[in-house]
Parts: sequence; structure tokens; C-alpha cells
Amino acid sequence: QMVKADILYNKGEYQQALHSYLSLLNLYKSAQLLPQEELFYSIGRCYMNLNNYDSANYWLQRSITLLSRRSAMLVNYCCVYSNFLLNAGKPLEALSVLERNYPYVRKYFRGKNQRLIFFLNHRAKVLEKLDKYHESLATYSQIFELITNSTSGTADPFLVPHLKQPDFELANEIVEAMEGKADLISKMARDNRSLLQSGLQHYLKAAALVEIYRKNMRLEMDKILYNEFNTRISEKIFRLAIKLWQMSESPQLKDYYFQIAFNISNTLKANVLTENIVENSLKQLAGIPDSVLSKEKILMQDILVLQNTIRDEYRQANPNLTLIRNWQTLLVSNLKTLQEMESAMEVAYPLYRELKYQHRRTFTAKELQARLKHGENLISYHWQGKQIYLFLINKETARLIQPADTNLLQQVEEFRKKLTNPSLEKNYTEEFREYKHLAFQLYQTLIVSASPYFCGNRLIIVPDRQLNYIPFEALISDTFYRAPIPDYGLLPYLIYRYNIRYAYSVHLYDFQQRNISPVAKGIWAFAPTYAWHGQEKTSKRSSIYRSQLAPLPGALEEAREVVSTIGGRVFKGKYATESQFKKHTRQGYILHLAMHTLVDDENPMYSKLAFTAENDSLNDGLLNAFEIY
Repeated sequence: QMVKADILYNKGEYQQALHSYLSLLNLYKSAQLLPQEELFYSIGRCYMNLNNYDSANYWLQRSITLLSRRSAMLVNYCCVYSNFLLNAGKPLEALSVLERNYPYVRKYFRGKNQRLIFFLNHRAKVLEKLDKYHESLATYSQIFELITNSTSGTADPFLVPHLKQPDFELANEIVEAMEGKADLISKMARDNRSLLQSGLQHYLKAAALVEIYRKNMRLEMDKILYNEFNTRISEKIFRLAIKLWQMSESPQLKDYYFQIAFNISNTLKANVLTENIVENSLKQLAGIPDSVLSKEKILMQDILVLQNTIRDEYRQANPNLTLIRNWQTLLVSNLKTLQEMESAMEVAYPLYRELKYQHRRTFTAKELQARLKHGENLISYHWQGKQIYLFLINKETARLIQPADTNLLQQVEEFRKKLTNPSLEKNYTEEFREYKHLAFQLYQTLIVSASPYFCGNRLIIVPDRQLNYIPFEALISDTFYRAPIPDYGLLPYLIYRYNIRYAYSVHLYDFQQRNISPVAKGIWAFAPTYAWHGQEKTSKRSSIYRSQLAPLPGALEEAREVVSTIGGRVFKGKYATESQFKKHTRQGYILHLAMHTLVDDENPMYSKLAFTAENDSLNDGLLNAFEIY
């Protein structure tokens, strides 16, 4: 019953979890199966997530009252309860919970202890909420004294702490402390340039620590966690770098902050997918045999399939706990094997380890200018909040441009709808006029502010966030239209004015430039069918996904047109399958995929290309991203 309640809680079904926990109260009183404070704590967390303040306060307080002062759970319970009070708008009560228990925490978790540092990190944040900035800063100083086994004494609290060597056991706590201290100093700074610079240096140190720890992560789940840390900290670095760039008058300082902002913007784009593409190529470059790489890829696919299967089973109304436990046991075993395999590869192939940790280097604007060809303009976009920033780099200039503030997100979403799902309720003329208006507005925001500094008509677009979803070629450079009847074919699209191509980070652009494929033999175009007939034998999971897919009547015509122009072959209907795709991908052809994609924002590696369904246990027609990379 307790396991069932915990599963419901982890699924976010707090009301049902609460009902299960409450049903255990009498059983716990009579049988004493587990300490009552654990049950009280679980009940309190349910009420907390249901926004029932009084009940949550009652049960969380009871759990801490029953808890032994020497219990290893004391820190967790106190911090959860304190955080609850903080979110409830009661910072003084939140601090009181911590101060009452601090003597016990300090006594039983002495020195360089993970629980003590976790507790102090939380205390510093509560003090900051109460505007007790100097006490909060002193708490961070105390944390770094514990970490470094030193006493700073009268040292300047705004200086970045010197950490002699990375402590992997305390990795999360150290990053949290460095980021928390940076947050505090940035908040204290307002427009004080010296303090803003101190805050920026602390963020940069936090980012450097994340990179050091990330390099030593073997498992994909750990890498994803540290990429999340990196994303959060990098956004803060970008914000401060932009602010200091705007405040600076010296050309040298402006260049310095420009470079920081540019590097951070593109590091953010070098995501998990880029890592996988590059790492796989580095393994081949380091001479690791295909047999070893094939074995590793199969194991990684098994791991991701198990993770996906466990996740899907947990989401069922009545999850099969026996199956989940069996899958989890197998998952742990596979993860251990993968970790051992990765370690063995680094030992056996030292070139791989060397290359692996060097490929994510940063680029100065001058280096990138040297790599670009005459007539090429690289435009890297960075979206922060409602504001968009453009980094324009070509042979003649390197500029940071901030277009006028517009409702860009709404415009992008509306434009995307015009392309993918045009309204059937509006008349053709009205729909045409709205398309013109949106396409021109986006052109003005995304291109016009940079166009005076172009040195040719070749654009390399490095999009960010929702900008990845729109084709820049479909924007228009003018709204003037002479024809009496609306005709989309007569609009002045950017494809007629510019030669446009895309890179999804500067790191990936550089990698692609250094690894140019030989000239392709032609096009192999895939145009699947999504008709339901003949797919009755597909798996239940596949059927659920396929129910979302509408027919694409123009896909086959598109594929035929491309092949007739360049040459190649069309795989249509029942021949446009996942197994055919896997069979032919390595034969030197450009692949044209006229098909649906199922995007998984929660876990991008589970995003799928939807081929024609086939009755095959290994190839169900839904090709996951992790199967490709």
C-alpha cells in the first residue's frame, strides 16, 4: 500500500496518494511497520502540493517533532518544511524551523559533510528572502570554508572562492552554493558595476564547475541533469553579460562582454543531441572498432527503451509493479555495463578521451570570421524572456543587435499555424492577408535590423527555441502586392533574395565544416502513408501515437518532384518503412523525409520519425532520435 501511494505521489496524483497514505494511519499505529514520522511527512507533502496550508503545516510539523534529532532524515525534513513555509509567504517561520534545528545539524553532521552543506545552502536562501543579505553572504562564506577546510577570516566576501580541486562527492552542493552566492551578489548589485562583475565571475565559476563534473558523468541521465544545471546558470551569465555590455563605454570591455554572451548563447545550443553526434564521430576518429561501437549502441538503445517502458507503465491507471521492478533491475544492470564499457574505451583508446573533452571549445569572433567565407553572414539568435538578441558575424563585422521589443513569441506561433494548420473558417483572401502580415513582421524583426551589415547574400541561421520551428525562406521582404487575385506563389520570399542554410549551434557548424561529406549520389525520398487500414496488428503504444497522424496528401508529390529534379528513388506507401530507412541510410544518398515527426519536449531523444507501419517487433515504423544518434 505504501509503494502504491508513493507511485501515485511520483505521478503527481496527490489526492489519490493522500487517500492511500491516510488509509495507512491505523495500520501504522497497530503494526508499527515503519516510523510514523515518515508517514506524517508523506501526508504533509501531499497537502503541500494540494495547496492546503493548514493541513500541510500540521502534518509536516508532527513529522519533525517525532523525528530523532540524530536522524539522517532531519536535514531533509527541515528543509522541505522550511521551503513550504517560505512558499506560503512565511519566511520568518521558515527561518525559525532552520534555526531551532541548526545546533543539532551542526553537532551531528560536522565538517565537510554533504547534509550540513545542503542545510546551509537552504539557510542562505531563506536569509536572502528576508533581505538579510550580509547574513546570507556570511553563510555562503561558511559553506566554502567547510569545502576548502580553511578560514577566510577578513577576506573579501565578494571574491570568487578558490577551490583547489573538484570534489565529486559534493558536486551538487558546490554548484548550488556558487550559483546561490552569484544570485545573491547580483541581487545586491542593482546597477553597481563592480558587484555585477563579481556576480558574473561567480556564475562563470559555477559554469566551469558544472563542465568539470559533467565531463566525468558516464550515464545519459546524469549528463541530462548537468545540462539542466548548465542551461540555468548560462542564462544568468548571458543576462549579466548583456547588462554589462550595455553599461560599458570602453571598446575593450564591450568586446569582452560580447564574447562572453556569444559563447554562452552557443554553448546553450550545444545540447544533448549535439553531444551525441560529436561523441559518436570522435569514437570513430579515435579508431574504436565498429564491433565495439555497435555493441555500445545496442546497449544504449536497450537502456532508453527500458526507461521509456518504465515511464509509460508508471503512467497507466494500474501500473504492474512486478514488471516495473523487473525492468528496473535489468536497467540498473545495463547502466552498470554501459559505464564499464565507457571506462574501458577511455583506457584502451586514450585519443578518444583526449578528443572527447576538447571538442566543446569556445570561439572568438575573430576565429569565426576567419572560418567564414566571403559573402557568408552567420546570424546566431538568442531568445531570453520576451527579448531576442542577434549576433551577426561576417568577414567585416561582429555585432550584437537588439531589435525593438515585439510580441515575437505570439507571432512565431501564429506563423507556424499558418504553415501547418491554415484556418478553414476564414476566406482565402483574409488568410492570405494575415500570412503576408506575419511573414513581413518576422522579417523585420529577425532580418532587417542586421541586413545593413551583411556582406553578401549567404545566410547561416543559428536559430533558438521556437525559431527552430519556422523556415526563414518563407518570410517575405515586402507586403506590396499587385496581382488582383491572392497567389502565394507571387510573394517576395526570402528564398529569392538569400541563400539560406542552418546550423543548430556554432559548435555543430564548426564540426560540420571540418567533416564535410563527399558529394551525394542523389536523393532517396520517403513518403509514408498514415491510412489506418492494415495497421491493426501494430502495438498498443504505436497505435496511440499513430492516432495523432493525419494523412499528408502532398508528401508523395513533393518526393517525386525532388527526385525528378536531382535524381534518385522514391520510397512510397508500404515501402516507406523504418526497416527500409535503416537499410539505406549509409549508402551515400541525401535523404528527403516527407513525413510526420512526433516531438517529445520532455525527453527529446524519444522524438520520433513516423514511417509507414509494419508488422515487425523491432521496427514498428516509429524511429526514435536515440536510434539514429
